[in-house]
Amino acid sequence: MRPRQIFHNDQLERANEIVKAVLSDSIDVIVFQEIFDRKARKIITKGISTKYKYSIGPGKGAFLKLNSGVMIFSKYPIEEKSIVYYNECENSDCLAKKAAVFASIKLNENKKINIVGTHLQAIKGNIYTKIRSKQIDIINTLVTRIKEKQLPIIFTGDFNISKGDQLFQKLINTFKSDEHTLTSDRKYSADKDNEYRIDEKNKDGELIDHIFLNKNGNQVSLEKYEVVKKTYLKKKHHNDLSDHYLVRARIIL
Repeated sequence: MRPRQIFHNDQLERANEIVKAVLSDSIDVIVFQEIFDRKARKIITKGISTKYKYSIGPGKGAFLKLNSGVMIFSKYPIEEKSIVYYNECENSDCLAKKAAVFASIKLNENKKINIVGTHLQAIKGNIYTKIRSKQIDIINTLVTRIKEKQLPIIFTGDFNISKGDQLFQKLINTFKSDEHTLTSDRKYSADKDNEYRIDEKNKDGELIDHIFLNKNGNQVSLEKYEVVKKTYLKKKHHNDLSDHYLVRARIIL
């Protein structure tokens, strides 16, 4: 959902189709990335508001900058929320004010869960790896400020880090999470069969969008962890909803 003033790739049409896809699913909490375009964001926010009444993000943009593009939507009340912004960027990432978005969600009288959504620095290379590493550290500082620290924490988003990346173990260690194995046949969230990844058609697929679970000593598990390709019918052709496929998991509390 990049701004239509710069890029044109069916943003408004896809926004309406994303609303349909969300409303037909049973997901309790959704974390979006790159929800930059104002009109597309309004379509999605308004379209799913009857089912997802609570939200946080994407935060404010800076001078000549877009906002973080990250939003959390929940069926259940968000009791605590905050956004922490990253202070370093390179290349086109500097056009957005990237951040980690936090929500503490009350599922019922006895169950709550903390969720952090983010979108880290893109592009491979040492300079970008160093920035992603610092951004992971900033996420960790956000976690230390959470009031109810004893709750399970879900970390999710586009980390631009694959399992073979040198920073993947840092994600596991920092988030105190197990390395979760996908249960779906599809293994890549960023894949070369996606029509919106025009600039990366010759690259191998990558799993760079993840869900991590810090149990924090609680009886909680992550199950049915999958990458799902969502499409809609456009002129007899099945069109992708976004440039990355959605990553979904069932969390048992």
